[in-house]
Amino acid sequence: MRVKLPIQPMEPLLAEEPFQDEAFRYEVKWDGVRALVGIRDGALRIWLRKGKEIARCFPELDPLLADKKPVILDGELIVLDESNRPDFSRIVRRLRLQRPEAIEHARQTMPAVFMVFDLLQLGNHDLRPQPWRQRREILQQTVRPSAHVQLVESFADGFGLFQVTKQLGLEGIVAKRIDSRYVSGKRHRDWFKIKHFQEVEASIGGLQRKADGTWRSVYLGLPKEDGLLTFIGQAASGLTADDWNWLAQQARRLQRSSPPFVDLPAQASQRGDVWLQPELRATVRFQAWTGNGHLRSPVIKQLYRAALE
Repeated sequence: MRVKLPIQPMEPLLAEEPFQDEAFRYEVKWDGVRALVGIRDGALRIWLRKGKEIARCFPELDPLLADKKPVILDGELIVLDESNRPDFSRIVRRLRLQRPEAIEHARQTMPAVFMVFDLLQLGNHDLRPQPWRQRREILQQTVRPSAHVQLVESFADGFGLFQVTKQLGLEGIVAKRIDSRYVSGKRHRDWFKIKHFQEVEASIGGLQRKADGTWRSVYLGLPKEDGLLTFIGQAASGLTADDWNWLAQQARRLQRSSPPFVDLPAQASQRGDVWLQPELRATVRFQAWTGNGHLRSPVIKQLYRAALE
């Protein structure tokens, strides 16, 4: 069920590089789903960013009700893997569960943790106009860490935290100005996220069309010894209109009748797709490999045109 959020979350801007500034504090960016958690009229409420209520999916957070005082907390819902690293695919699986017995089984086998980083309301007091450092102090006094609720730590050393999160395979860091108010519903220069990315050189095995005939995305793969490709995902971000014109020109030369992939998911292929001999290559930036070997959040950084022109 979707409802109007009691508070619209504040969003960070994306920064390309880490930075060091005494006016900021730095937190780990936990790889999960952003959520507001509240206690209203004695009931636990959990809202996703777009307003979907999901409290029934996470009964392990019920201990928050031990303190009946109305609160609204901001944070990230995560599920850890066997190495105690956040596994985005697992939290997504938790969100999709509907049957009570499946939810209870997941509570035991894939327990969630709410990583709290801000306190927006306490009792009848709206804390958003207060600076981050004061909200942080009140948060530490209000929330008692437990197995399923943890406070996100803050650090003064941004460069150091960025390096540690890279070594640990975490998503990145968030920088927050210590005197910043909580600006609801906006991406604001008082908060920055700095992510770790990977790159891979991939082959382009096809172009996908939209219903109106324009191009939607490219199919990406890794070459196999037999000349075919292992499917690793689709991407459109990073491609300009000029890139698409060039790809369409190359498609007339490289078109083939069947996909060059050995494992293309059935739901990926659509009518009107154009399959290509896997001669085109691109550098792709992405956030992580998914559990099924696909790219998460891929962006085309470079098309290798020179060798073909």
